[in-house]
Amino acid sequence: VQLLGTEHEANPGAHAIQFETALGSAGIFFYDTTSLITDRLYIERGQQTIEKVFAEYANVDGFSIPHEVTTHISDPNLGQFDTVLTYESIDVNSPIESSLFTRPEVEE
Repeated sequence: VQLLGTEHEANPGAHAIQFETALGSAGIFFYDTTSLITDRLYIERGQQTIEKVFAEYANVDGFSIPHEVTTHISDPNLGQFDTVLTYESIDVNSPIESSLFTRPEVEE
């Protein structure tokens, strides 16, 4: 993990923190300098680049959580595409039925 400062070309004015995973992917998290919430995530995986933009933050049980995540993927073999996830509501620490974790029986 390495602090790159606030003058990174991909998102000037945001704190940029570079990281590398154990599997070899490298990326940069960008944090707003005032609120310190995550603004975006940039990942390079081989020739593929992935950019996630976090928006529409709202307070949920004391946590500032993005309610919209836009993902832009660019791959020289697959092309470019975008997805947008919009959350209408988010529950924190809601009870989960244990039956959701029961493996269904398989007929032989």
